[in-house]
Amino acid sequence: MLNLELYVTVKLRFNMAEGGMEMDEYLDELTGKDDDEETSFMNISNADSVSSICHLEETLPQYTGNDLVCQRELLNRSKVDTWLKEIDFITAGVLTPAPAIYTEFELDKDGRTLLLKVGFDKKGRIKVTNVRDPSQYLALSTLEKNVGVDFIRTYLFPDYRPARSGGVRRAVLASAREQVPAVPKNIGLNDLAQQATEVATVVKKR
Repeated sequence: MLNLELYVTVKLRFNMAEGGMEMDEYLDELTGKDDDEETSFMNISNADSVSSICHLEETLPQYTGNDLVCQRELLNRSKVDTWLKEIDFITAGVLTPAPAIYTEFELDKDGRTLLLKVGFDKKGRIKVTNVRDPSQYLALSTLEKNVGVDFIRTYLFPDYRPARSGGVRRAVLASAREQVPAVPKNIGLNDLAQQATEVATVVKKR
């Protein structure tokens, strides 16, 4: 069987996601491969989710009273859901959210920025979404630098591993290994392309 990491890399050269981004780039967005950058963001790939959130943001000002409270909560939950789905897709489902993860977030006064609660006072807040582009979310590596591994494990993802250790990448490969069919040593390019498609399907379903 070919080395799985090489195999996954080859399949990505053929077709990863519809958006044309390869897995290495996708994982870099999640883990923040470039340590020189102080803040790394990851883009949300699901256009429908982005569109839905934009609609909620645009219509928020028309609400008042209890209706406004409900809409803000709906928008807050939608933003968290979108973030969780993107992480689930990128990591092939190896990170399970904590049961009460939604309570750890709130919407900022601007009705656009998602905040992570850190501490019990209003000063203890971290902006999870990019103020300039709310469809961009902090990469987990950047979040780790701000709140620490213990915080992420306690309140967000109990199975989280430090980004610098390559834990997320290894977890993705390990998850794929359980479902990927064996590759013959003398496989042809056409067959490899088909195998690549199958692996891409496995990763996207996770």
